[in-house]
Amino acid sequence: MLRTGVFRLSRTINFHSYRPISTSLWLANTNAAQKSFPNVDDLFGKVGKPVEPLIENPIIVKKFFISEIDSEQMLYPEVLSKDELDAIRKRNENVSEYFRSSIDYDEKGISKTVHDSFKQMGIYGYNVPKEFGGMGFIHTETILCSEIEGKKINVGMILKAHRLVCEAINEYGTNEQRSKYLPKLASGDLIATPASQEWTRDDIAATTSTAEYDADKKQWRLNGTKSFVINAAKSNLFMVSAQVPQSKKTDSLSIFLVDANLPGVSVHKKDNTIGLRNLYQADVSFKDVYLESDAILSTPGSGRHIERTTMFLSRLQQSALNLIQMKSINQFMVDMIEPVEDSNRINNPEGTSFESASLRSEVLKSAADIYSTESMLYMTAGLMDLYKNTNIDVETAIIKTFSQDRLLSMALALSNFVEAPVTLDEHPMNNVIRDALQLQTFGEPKDILKLYIGVAGIQHSGDRIFDSVKKKRNPFLHPELALQSFYKEETMDKYESNLNLMENVLAVFDIHARWVEASIQRLRIGSSNLMETYGRNLFTQHQEIQRLSETVTYIYASFASLVRANRSVILRLPHAEFEHTLAGCSCDMNTQKVKELMEHIESGPLHPIDKHYQTIAKQVIKNKSYYPVHPLTRFI
Repeated sequence: MLRTGVFRLSRTINFHSYRPISTSLWLANTNAAQKSFPNVDDLFGKVGKPVEPLIENPIIVKKFFISEIDSEQMLYPEVLSKDELDAIRKRNENVSEYFRSSIDYDEKGISKTVHDSFKQMGIYGYNVPKEFGGMGFIHTETILCSEIEGKKINVGMILKAHRLVCEAINEYGTNEQRSKYLPKLASGDLIATPASQEWTRDDIAATTSTAEYDADKKQWRLNGTKSFVINAAKSNLFMVSAQVPQSKKTDSLSIFLVDANLPGVSVHKKDNTIGLRNLYQADVSFKDVYLESDAILSTPGSGRHIERTTMFLSRLQQSALNLIQMKSINQFMVDMIEPVEDSNRINNPEGTSFESASLRSEVLKSAADIYSTESMLYMTAGLMDLYKNTNIDVETAIIKTFSQDRLLSMALALSNFVEAPVTLDEHPMNNVIRDALQLQTFGEPKDILKLYIGVAGIQHSGDRIFDSVKKKRNPFLHPELALQSFYKEETMDKYESNLNLMENVLAVFDIHARWVEASIQRLRIGSSNLMETYGRNLFTQHQEIQRLSETVTYIYASFASLVRANRSVILRLPHAEFEHTLAGCSCDMNTQKVKELMEHIESGPLHPIDKHYQTIAKQVIKNKSYYPVHPLTRFI
């Protein structure tokens, strides 16, 4: 199943308007509607709460592409005082105890008994302001509590979906909408979920759902079907994305709040998924559903912006759930070591077996990955709390893709040791591995998100070095630059060091800081080389962009680990010396990966591996299948 939008996307370089297939189908269905209804922009421009554009103030990651780091960024975000943190942990003791016990489910999701317990504990209102009956948690507090819920992954997904709607209404709803919905959402009397994805048998479809405004009735008429809707059967408020054909704006995607009990709303049967089996995920269809004029969130055409900003929180909450799954796998590996080594002592008294050594190696790598994920997660959440309305898109994209990749890697590594028994439903890790696979599919496609990370960095660095790159691509017109480059040539191993990271960390972290700085300088040189080589055609070189994306992801993981460990040692936190070792492992492993990726870029566009990829892929596509004949084939 080919997502053709990938190729269109790379040409337009607009990842936030991504819809995986052409919108010609939607245009064909709505051209007639545009002639039949009045323009809605004038009707709602003064009624809805307009969105505020994000502040394009790069925080951390984009600056890596131009080798810049502010000294204040070397301090791990401190958004909670000790008293506030102690209060949250004390409050969460009862919640943690509750989640240690089993959760009851019925055929449509969590049972009424569990739902009532959640209402009593105030779980539904974590990120709802106190004035509307919620807890008023900031992002860091919400993520901290999400870790507890992640122990029951199906519940964690339900609460994640609910909080995204709370976030959207609080940020973009009118005063009337906030007063109408937020108190009930906080108390649990209303359960909400987003309904934005669409799917057909042929492809992942564009947003074909429409909402047409009838000026005479002063109502919206909503039509369409949404797929993969979480907690569909138990939710009584849907946050639905739909196109408004009457809008004259380039992007008419809009967000609507839809009561699940309205005529025309139908919840389909539960999807049969590979994991998250207690999660009622299903299609929801809307057939001539009439909505009041105030059902729209913000204004027509603001849907893309709302989806984008609420996606920041979605990625962080998803990463918190991934983190809990990673910790579960790591703990299972640790618990396996002693029985394995006891068996080894009987069969091999002289030393440990290969299996034991391999298992210990996986425990080490998984511990380092967990530390990096946790460090990035709370650094990113802290940045969201410190810098209001700031574009933190790249940082949240990195933590989501990194945690997804590491979770999948750990799940597959675990299967090497537990072997056949893990395929049985009663095995304790069976659901964990199934859920790990399922968690790879939520939200934006991972490959697209990785491309976006690379493109965003290139765009930021390109704005800064455009003139220099342009001149270097025309050496005959600018011979002075050619001479300057000859006498001051930079390579992946020979560069000007100007970040002075060591001045901002303790002496015990000097080597870690050198590794991080070397990776950042290599990223700058590599991205600059690519721009000089390809110019504007760089955005069509997906493999190169993917390498930049992977590189900056490893750098952010190292950077967050370093800054966190430095803080822990300064504060003399328990096990700080162990954090020093974990940060060292993370920085060392990631530095080696960065070096390998950047050396690949330095070798130029004619690298044999890339040529082989292109040649083989072209032939397979041409033959529409794997083309070599069977190895036992003989000529007669």
